[in-house]
This record gives sequence, structure tokens and C-alpha cells, in this order.
Amino acid sequence: MLEFEIKFAYRFDVAGCADLFNETVKISKDVFYLGASCKELDQTMFFQLHFKLWDEVDPDTVTIEKRPVGKLYVTVKKLTQPARWKQLWLEDTPKPMGMRIWFEKHQRHFSSLENFEDDDIEEFEGYDLVEIDYAEDKSDEDWLFPPKGPGEFKHLADKKKRKDKKKKNKKKKKSKAKK
Repeated sequence: MLEFEIKFAYRFDVAGCADLFNETVKISKDVFYLGASCKELDQTMFFQLHFKLWDEVDPDTVTIEKRPVGKLYVTVKKLTQPARWKQLWLEDTPKPMGMRIWFEKHQRHFSSLENFEDDDIEEFEGYDLVEIDYAEDKSDEDWLFPPKGPGEFKHLADKKKRKDKKKKNKKKKKSKAKK
């Protein structure tokens, strides 16, 4: 499943256009096209996103949801499933201007992307954005068999014995001093 959130704005860090009209979404098996006009104050802008897809999609599965502040949410299913794409746009074509990875979604699905073994793709889009420390998880069963004995807290038991010994010595000294 491919998921797009498109914001109609002239920069990433500003709100999208609130007054959109003439929205056009055309998704064929291998081409994605989206266009829309925006009325901002006394100026009309036209936004367009057009690129060839990495692989084929099923145009009959396209869903479009209009969201607040000049955003559209578009989903479409890949024709070949399961599949992992190296990137969204066709290889050896320029990356569409203003396109960036949806990091929150990417983080959520990263492990399934990384562990997917039905293709030869090693460096998919965003593979280097999420850091995973493989050394931490030595074995999934380590927690079942903790080390025996006081382990890392052994020094605390020795410290407590020394403290108790000091208290006994102080009590003995006080009792001798009273006599």
C-alpha cells in the first residue's frame, strides 16, 4: 500500500492552502499526477505533482481523502504484493521537487521493510534514517534466565554489612561510655 499526504503550500514549514479548487488526481498503472489550484488573498497558484512510479499500482484501489489546511491523503495498492520499492519514483528519473519521506510512517514500518527478503533491494529510500542497535538484543530469551546470585548488586550487600558492623560498634561504645 502506498500512502501520500500532499500539502499544497509553497514551503514545508507553512500551512497549506485553505481554498483549494480544481483538484485533479490521475493515477494510472505507472504514473502519478496531482494538480490543484489555490486562491490565497488576491493571488491564484497552481500546484502540480507528476512523476512515473517505481513499479505498477492498481488504479482501481485509489482512495482520496481531503484533509484540513490544504492537504490531501491518497492511498493506492501496489499491483505486485508483497513488494518493497526502492523509492517512489522511477529509477534514473529526477526526484520530484518538494517530495520528502513521511518519517513517522517510515519509522512505524521500518522493521518490516528491513526484514523483507523477497527482493534484491538493499538500500531502499530512508534505509539510513532509522538507527537500530543490534547488539542490545543478544537473545530473546535472556530475560528468562537471569544470572544467579546478587549479580551487579553484590557490592551493595557488602556495603550494608559494613554499615551494620559500624552501628554495632557505635552501640557498644555508647554502652561502655554510660557505665
